[in-house]
Amino acid sequence: MKLPSRSALVVAVLSLSCSEGSRSHDGGAGFQPDGGTAEAGPGGGMTDGSADGDISHTSTDPRHLVVQAVVFNVVLPLYATFVERSQLLSAALGELCDAPSEQSLALARSRWISARAVWKQAEVVKFGPYNELPLRLGAKIDFWPARPKAVDDLLASPSDLSSPTALADLPATVRGLPVIEYLLFSLPADPQTLVISLSQLAPSRTCVYLRALGGDLVANAAAIHAAWSPSSGNFAGVLTTAGPGNSTYGTINSAVSELANRMTFLVQDIRTDKLGAPLGRTIGGTPQPDLTESRFSGNAINDIIENLAGIEAVAKGHLGANEGMGLLSLLPASSALLQRFDVELGHCRQALHQVTSPLGTAVQNSRASVEAADEALRALEVLLQTEIAPATGTTLTFNDNDGD
Repeated sequence: MKLPSRSALVVAVLSLSCSEGSRSHDGGAGFQPDGGTAEAGPGGGMTDGSADGDISHTSTDPRHLVVQAVVFNVVLPLYATFVERSQLLSAALGELCDAPSEQSLALARSRWISARAVWKQAEVVKFGPYNELPLRLGAKIDFWPARPKAVDDLLASPSDLSSPTALADLPATVRGLPVIEYLLFSLPADPQTLVISLSQLAPSRTCVYLRALGGDLVANAAAIHAAWSPSSGNFAGVLTTAGPGNSTYGTINSAVSELANRMTFLVQDIRTDKLGAPLGRTIGGTPQPDLTESRFSGNAINDIIENLAGIEAVAKGHLGANEGMGLLSLLPASSALLQRFDVELGHCRQALHQVTSPLGTAVQNSRASVEAADEALRALEVLLQTEIAPATGTTLTFNDNDGD
């Protein structure tokens, strides 16, 4: 099925009935653009989408088209790419332990950053399999900030760490990307000391743990992709078939509102947890660098920039330079909000790039730059919440962020 053009969507928007009950809904299981032959990967790369099924949905309600485009052009490609990058990271952890060197360490670190980037983009869809039981996979993959004491205590314990399944029943504090980050990036920076540490790495329990962490990450990455995939758990179908008879999304507006709210929630989470907590806002302004996301790698600002890429992908319905239909497609093509979204998003990115030191250092030594980034994000939050949401007819709800 060919993805409708922007002009076709505008016609559909203008002809949309005001009555929820009069909108077309055929109960199909989803929609795959272009017959399911390909999906756009992060940065414009292509990932084969055939494994996620060739599913059609004939509703002409433009809101259905937007939800379908976001699911098949953004969500599924992001999670598919995350599986691939988790596999590459796991392989690099194995190579590091097989032959520890500065080169194999650098490769493992770069693979961690690469996997982290696509995961942070996908954080905009922090619902369903991400945070709901029985899966609740988000915490298993990314419980932050890292708890070094919990990791060190596990390493010092007699617990079996020899296989990925050994971690399955352990708490989120000793699993996932933040734990791998801590073990990779807390090694000594001094070259001579690093050489000594690397020489002791291969036979150590740390390497047993790193291998298990890599396998556990791959399993959880595959699980969250499968949970969304139409050929498996099919949460994609739950979202794209919103309407009468759907126990999760009883109206198409509830599905569109889910996506719209998650964009706003992520900006709120960035301001409250990722910037506000390290700034010490809840304790009188005393900096708390230990509460910084990705603090051992110094990657916190990049994490936020990737979050913004995910927000943009949902807003526009595509990744990279590929065309698509996102939440903003529900606005008239002449709407000034389209340009204002790009402007405010650009201001956020520009302000974040002005935080030139790792965030944990910046909250102590260049607080003004962090505050400026927060102010830019506040403007984006206000735009999403008070202007774009009403203009697209979406319903605002409360942020359900539970801290992980």
